Formats: sequence, C-alpha cells, structure tokens
Amino acid sequence: MPAPPPLELTTIWTVSPSLAELLRLCPLRAGLSRLENATALVLGNPKAWLGTAYHEVLAAAGAHASDASAADVWEQAVREQHERAEAHPLNRRFGVPDRWPGYHLIRAMALMRAHEIGGDGGAEVANAGMPPVVGDSRPTNRHERWLTAAGGRLVGRPDLLRGDAVIDYKTGDVIEHREDHVVKATYVRQLQLYAFLVRDSTGRWPARGVLLPMEGLPVEIEFDAGDCERVAAETLELLDKYNDAVSGGAGVLDLASPSPETCRWCPFQLVCPAFWAAAGSSWREHLGTAAVGGLASSVPEPIHSGSALALQLRVDEGTEEAGDVAALSPLSPATYPVLRQVQQGTRIRVVGLARRAGGTLMPTNRTVIARVDDLPQIVSTAP
Repeated sequence: MPAPPPLELTTIWTVSPSLAELLRLCPLRAGLSRLENATALVLGNPKAWLGTAYHEVLAAAGAHASDASAADVWEQAVREQHERAEAHPLNRRFGVPDRWPGYHLIRAMALMRAHEIGGDGGAEVANAGMPPVVGDSRPTNRHERWLTAAGGRLVGRPDLLRGDAVIDYKTGDVIEHREDHVVKATYVRQLQLYAFLVRDSTGRWPARGVLLPMEGLPVEIEFDAGDCERVAAETLELLDKYNDAVSGGAGVLDLASPSPETCRWCPFQLVCPAFWAAAGSSWREHLGTAAVGGLASSVPEPIHSGSALALQLRVDEGTEEAGDVAALSPLSPATYPVLRQVQQGTRIRVVGLARRAGGTLMPTNRTVIARVDDLPQIVSTAP
C-alpha cells in the first residue's frame, strides 16, 4: 500500500483562548489540532460532544426560550454530534447518544441552567451595568458573538456577556485544588483573554469573570487590566514563537513537550513521534492509560466462537517493559477492522489501554489500534 499523505504543520494566523492553552501545553498538539486531515486518526470524546450540546442549549437561552424550546435545541445539537460520530471511522463505536457516559445528567443540567440563564435566575451570576457592544440590540445579555483583538490575531467567542461580567460555561470541575479552593489556572487565563477581547470591542473592561459549572455554584474572579494585558501579550508571543518554528522548518520533536502529564489527554498519541520516543514504564502512574508498540506475534486469533479476536505483540515501545508480550482481548472485529490486515511481524501501535488488577492490559472503549505503516508522518513546512 502507498504511504499515507503526511500531516503538514502550517503557520497559524489567529489564536483563541482554547488554542492558547494548547500552545502553552504542547505546540505540536496545537498545530495538529488545526489539521482537518488529522481528525480521522483521532478518537473523539462523547463527553465533549455532550459539552457542545450543553453550550448550545445555554446559548439559546439568551432568547428567553421556554424549557420545551431548550429541549428541542438539545435534541438537535445531540443529533448533529451523533451524525458526525457515525460518519467517523473511529467514533461510530460509541453508539446512540443516550448511551454516552453522562448523557442524562448533562441533559438535565443543561435544561436547568437554560432556565436560570434565560430567566431572572441569570441575575444571580451577573448584574447589569456594562454598556452594550456596538451592534448589539440587547445590552445586558449577549451570547456567543466572535470578538477580535490585536489586529484580528486574537479571537474568541465568550459564552455570555451579561452586565459587567464575562460568563463561561463549564461541564467539568473548575477547581484545581479543592482544599484551597484554587480555580484552574487555564480557566482563569481564558477568562482574562475574553476580557481583553471585550475591552478591544467595547473600549471598556468587564469587571469580572464567572465560571458557571454544570454542578455547583458559580465561581467568580475579578479582572485586573494589567494581568489581562500580560496574558494577551504572552499568548501572542506563544503564537509568534510557534509560527517562527514552523516557518523555519523546526523538527517535530522540537515542537513537542512530551511528559506523562502533558500527554495524558492528548488525542494524537498514536501518531506523535515525541510520545513514542519519550514514553516508558515510568509513565504508568501518571499517564492514566497504557500504550504499547511492537511486532505482532501472530495473526490475531478468533475467540468467543469467532465473535472476537485476540492480539499478541512483543513490546518494544510505550509504557510497558521492552520484550514483554502484550496479550490483548477481547477485540471486536467491527470496532477494529485493521486486525484483519495484521500478519505475524506487522508493526502495531495501541493506545488507550487499561490495566487489570493483576497488571495485564485490556482494551477499553478508548482503545485505538493501528498498523504503523498506515500512520502518516508529521512534517513542518514553511509557508
């Protein structure tokens, strides 16, 4: 088979608050996240899809929609996410939406928050007082409009601007250290960038940012103009540094920041050469999942009357000891059609594995398997 086309990193013109955090974490991951042809290799996350639906419901609440209307928005948003998942070679494994983890809880919380935000309950998280954005006909309640700053290089879409507050919806926990009630630094920086964007659009600073978690009370931070400007300057500096590296033909390993903490939730583990170069048995405790690469010991063997397959490979890279034999089962042929192409000696990579109590590895719904020959190279190309 011909080699797959490479993933070509290119320069990035605009940076959003979420992309800024990826640039801080790992510039390579940030670059890969911008490539459409990388999405077929990335296993999606149903919780993130439900988070998107959650955001859409809360955004629609700005029109003071009824609860029934909010439910309609939820159904439509989830339907769109499901259609995308069904069309994706990896994501169709997750099945129908009401089987996605957290579906019923997130739906219920979305409808409840929509009622609060669309009605008088929204006053609990933000008070009136900030002047309207130019072109906005509703001065105290504005949802998800793209804002720009720094000549268009910094962009963002706050979830909600109400009164003097920038409100950001979160489906997960917003607290980093529960005992000290420390807010996650990444969320604080995102709010500060939104404040900078609002200032550029309105000429005035919002007074505060509010993190509105799916469960629990809102968390508020006060904005300091100097801090917001500093974070914006750092973000543009990160963007410039990335672009200079890509334009200069920097090596892929030079762009990466591999560590168990950095790589823990990275969807590009399978194709990232820096991950496989750095990962070792010392990563087991902090990576959260196991990853192995090596040569298949034999053709995958049918088990369970042929309804599943078992794969064995001799490990020479990843989180397990070199020379170990990883025995992986049961593996569904429908979920992993690539197993039909595996022969003895085929080089395989597997990510998203769990560990049984006895230490052996087992597949999960997050496991992805690929032949190394099917994985594209990542290259850095000048514009």
